[in-house]
Amino acid sequence: IVLFDFVFSPGRASDFANTALGEAVDFLHTAISKHFDRTVVHVRFHKGDLHDMIARAEAMGAEAENEPRVWRTPWRGHVFTAVVQAAYRVRYSLAAMEYSMAEGFNDGGRKSEVMRMIQEKPECEKLVEVVKSKVSSVRGLVAIFAHETQQRFPGLDDPSALQEYRSDLQRARKELAAEVAKAHPMASQDATVARLEEDTVCQACVVLGSMGSILSGLRKFQHAVMRAE
Repeated sequence: IVLFDFVFSPGRASDFANTALGEAVDFLHTAISKHFDRTVVHVRFHKGDLHDMIARAEAMGAEAENEPRVWRTPWRGHVFTAVVQAAYRVRYSLAAMEYSMAEGFNDGGRKSEVMRMIQEKPECEKLVEVVKSKVSSVRGLVAIFAHETQQRFPGLDDPSALQEYRSDLQRARKELAAEVAKAHPMASQDATVARLEEDTVCQACVVLGSMGSILSGLRKFQHAVMRAE
């Protein structure tokens, strides 16, 4: 029976967990790229798909705890759990941003007026590139869960893997906020709005704040991996 299970096994849970987590990070990068692409006029919510990807990685990570490792190093279960929790936090921030981006707060809705205005600012490109760079640097750290020897994980030798991007984000967000404040939709608050979430000032703040929160979640992801070595 043991031989049968070994020969016909569909694969190792740890490999599936590693792959699923990597796909989730790649999907996040794609979502951010699409949301700030000026040629994309509608907002498709990615929060549901991202949640499912993270949940799949989480489930496979739990299965990996029971995987026979034999000559391999033990499964980094506590690290994987910390990384998954950071990924969920990023997903929450993405969800908040997506709601604020869309007219009527609906999946598939057109990008709001304030979102279209934000996209036209050169400073927006700087902000988006900072966050996307952070996503890319974190993507390289996912491979630690496929690293099964006592040797140092090579991914930590990549300079970008250790970069914080915090000061870059703060500078880019401050510059963009200053430009947005000068724009017409932000010139004065509309006293006629029925709900706070309909106010253009609030919508812009949620978008900018969510980008910062996404970066913060990715930083937790990064630190969890760094502490493992």
